[in-house]
Amino acid sequence: MIVLIASLSTLAYAQVPPNYIFQSSVINQNFPELMAHHGALDVNAVGQQQWAGFEGYPESYNINTAGYWHAARTAFGLSYENDQLGSFEFNRVQLAISPRFQVGKDLVFSSSAAVAFNQYNYQPRGDLIYFQHPPIKEVHASYRLGSGLIYKQHFLALNYHFDLSPNEENQLFRRYQLLNVLLGTSFDLGNIHISPQLEAVSDLASMRFQMSITSTYKGFQVALGYDHRGDVKTAVGYTYQQRFSIHYGYSMDTNPLAAPYIGTHSLGLRAVLFKDKARKVFLTNIGLI
Repeated sequence: MIVLIASLSTLAYAQVPPNYIFQSSVINQNFPELMAHHGALDVNAVGQQQWAGFEGYPESYNINTAGYWHAARTAFGLSYENDQLGSFEFNRVQLAISPRFQVGKDLVFSSSAAVAFNQYNYQPRGDLIYFQHPPIKEVHASYRLGSGLIYKQHFLALNYHFDLSPNEENQLFRRYQLLNVLLGTSFDLGNIHISPQLEAVSDLASMRFQMSITSTYKGFQVALGYDHRGDVKTAVGYTYQQRFSIHYGYSMDTNPLAAPYIGTHSLGLRAVLFKDKARKVFLTNIGLI
């Protein structure tokens, strides 16, 4: 029983923050230094389910929006996230700001700062008897500080995500810390637009790498990603007039120690609003995954 409880606790932590299939759908939250990269206002929504069909399966939902204020040369973003695993639930609301500084015609520097309000809940369920404990509710804040570099179709973004929580003696301590890095570029092969990316996430004790590539042809998108831990991700999508998008993704753990049914389904929607020819476009090539 002790081993089972410890395993469930590890799973709950692993889902916070969730590892979404679609990088493009949560770019405003995870890499605010790149948010509103199209120079307009966008709204994204993504839902994700893992181990669907099993009692208490993990599921994550995220809705976010970001816009660029040309007069202030600054992007602003807001996101809401809900993550559930059995009797555990996590909610996050994040506010972010990202000033942009242009050097010459093609080089853009950005910085970012974000604050998030996080709520962890544990509510016992009668049909899940593996872990009986009085209800728990905990609220604390977390922060992101980052910077980005955009040069033509190439980009680099990094940020430091951490929280400060009071302990029993009411002293602040760092519960967790994550360093996030995203590197990408794009090029054309005939009429096909190719966007490779590399993402790295580290808690300064271990590191996770993910490589992905997205190909786009007349609005249709196909993407493939691989996590060095053994996760293989695939996605397809369609974008109408570079404004409205829908995409579906599936992730499978290929680790031989993983159960064969551990797969993840994801559905994402996106709308770019107030698009006009005078807007400042920073990037057009962030991949699906």
